[in-house]
This record gives sequence, structure tokens and C-alpha cells, in this order.
Amino acid sequence: MSKPAVPALVLGLLGACCAAAQRPGTPILYFRLITPRGTQAIEPGRPAQVANNERIRLEVCIRARTVEDRFEQPSIRALNQQPGYFAHRPPPNIALTLHRISPDGRPGSGKDMPFRVNSSGGGKNLAIYYVNVDLDMLEKRSVRLQRAEQFVAWMLAQVPADTRSHMLETASARQRLIEHFEDSYINNPPGDYEITARYHSDHGGELERNAGLGPGPASCSQCRRFF
Repeated sequence: MSKPAVPALVLGLLGACCAAAQRPGTPILYFRLITPRGTQAIEPGRPAQVANNERIRLEVCIRARTVEDRFEQPSIRALNQQPGYFAHRPPPNIALTLHRISPDGRPGSGKDMPFRVNSSGGGKNLAIYYVNVDLDMLEKRSVRLQRAEQFVAWMLAQVPADTRSHMLETASARQRLIEHFEDSYINNPPGDYEITARYHSDHGGELERNAGLGPGPASCSQCRRFF
């Protein structure tokens, strides 16, 4: 028995430069999107689409004016970092915000979206400094638990005679499995979004970059869901 497909979305992103924060001749903060086809910069006015059932894999990058310029390495606080990760490091200098744009597209008419971030670190390539950001949006936990519970029930129904199913006979064992899948559940809700990265360093100053606003709002369509 195959699992039925459930509609989901493709999230569109447009690149847009914050002109007030990034003047000609100054360092540039920008986003790169990591896809199976490679890495691409999110350019102004050119949408880049990602599936809703996967993390949005980005690099937040700083292009220095010259190779000789020195910047504090971009860093971000992430869920997969060990406790005390920044205890003997400079504090994180990249802050992200995610804003959902309302259907009428009026500035300030949407709302902030909760999200979570994982990161595998960063690096430097000539004049480009970067940090990896794997991001997904968070629905309400009650919704996430309901989806995970439905998935566990569906999964167990596929193998009712499996001898290993006795390990999930107790409510506590089943709840642990539900919470495991709730944590890994990804569903970036349909809509148009603006994501903003801000870089602050005592040595590198302040930079800002937006993605999600351009000549028009980014569009979303339907694809397939994880659960």
C-alpha cells in the first residue's frame, strides 16, 4: 500500500539589495542558495524556488572589497551546536528574520514567521566569507504533533504483523516515536516571504541583505509533502 501524496508548496525567493546599507564600493552581504544542481546567488528580480518538504539551504556571504580586507568570520547561532559553543568564540554576528508577506503585498502588512536554523559552519574563499544556514519554518507544535501522530499510525498500519511492532505497544514508546518525527517534520507553509540577514561586527561594521522582495512578491505553487 503506497502512501498518498499530500499537496504542499514550492517557496519562491527573490533577491533584493538593501540599497541604504550596501553602497557602491562597500563590502556586500548576499545570499547563495544551495541546490542539487549547485550553488547560485539569489539575484535581484530572479526567483529561486525550493521544495516545502526540505530545509532551505543557504549561505550568507560577505564579499569584501579586496582579498586583503579582513572580516570577522560570519557565524550564527544554530540548534545543532553544542552547549557552550560560543563560550570561547566571538558571539554570533549574523541575525536572521523571516517575514511573511500578506496577500495584498503591502509593506508591514504581514507577520513574522518562526523558524529554526542548523549550520555546518562556514569558511572563506578569496574575498568571500560565508556561513552555512539550513532553515525551515515552524508551524504550531500542536499541528506538528498531529502530523507526526498520523504518520506513525500510517507507518504501523503498513506492517501490522511485523514482530518488531510490539516495541510500540506502550503509549510512552509510541509517544517517543511521535516526538522524534515531530522534530524532523518540515513543512514551509504556502505564502510569500522576506528573509533578512544582518551582520554586525565591531571590526566589520554593519551590513544588511533581504531576499523575498523584488519587483513583485515571490510566488508559491503546489508540490508534495513529507508527511
